[in-house]
Amino acid sequence: MHITAFIGLGSNAGDRTAALAQALRRIAEIPEVVIGGVSQVYESEAFGVGEQPAFANIVARVSVGLSADALLEGLQAIEVAMGRPSAQQRAGLVKEPRVIDLDLLLYGDEERTTRTLTLPHPGMRERAFVMRPLAEVGPDAQWPGGSLITSAEVHTAKGGPIVAMLGLVPGFEELTVFDGAAGWVSLAMLPRMRAERKPDMDLLFAETVLRDAGIPYHWDPQPPTGGFNPWGVGPTIRLLVPSGYGERAAALLAEVAAAPIDWPRGDEEE
Repeated sequence: MHITAFIGLGSNAGDRTAALAQALRRIAEIPEVVIGGVSQVYESEAFGVGEQPAFANIVARVSVGLSADALLEGLQAIEVAMGRPSAQQRAGLVKEPRVIDLDLLLYGDEERTTRTLTLPHPGMRERAFVMRPLAEVGPDAQWPGGSLITSAEVHTAKGGPIVAMLGLVPGFEELTVFDGAAGWVSLAMLPRMRAERKPDMDLLFAETVLRDAGIPYHWDPQPPTGGFNPWGVGPTIRLLVPSGYGERAAALLAEVAAAPIDWPRGDEEE
């Protein structure tokens, strides 16, 4: 019996995307492990490790015929083979930049806490650099117990904020869910959703409409409230939905934009 598992990969030393690609190749060489999908590469601020270079992060979806403990052993062996000290060697030491960091995030519906392994991975709910690529590569991913990982959970994760998208992992383009027919499409902003609102408010309003309709969505690279620019010129921000939801989302937003606004009157009595 094979289990679906999700693995988080990160690197903030050397050629980060090359390290991610090498780690994926090594994961594919573990017996009874097949990689079924890979997220785009997300660049994130270092989180929980002090002042360090930014990380490049991905999440891989794998089919596993091994136990969770055996898979973890395989991942730890890859870390050591790629030059990272073992977990025992790292104990008590100051955290340094690492060429590779591999975390077993989810293993089927298994939930447990032992000396060597906690499932789901502790802290993953708070980490944007985990939840964002996880939602991309596993839109049907579930917590133990069967509840789907929701868009709200993804977008409330703030730790290690995403600062850029770095493209696809070299050599794994065909497994990147974001690319091709199974990918995501950008929602073109409508001519006028509300003249009284700024563009950022339009985007956030559109997000609310999508969330209430149960349509999956994704910010590229981050929500418009993700930072402050004193010059008033921010980065290009896109609101994306899976390609299969594109027509429905566009039609829904057009309908909402065309609806009359029922502004409350200040002189009305309660």
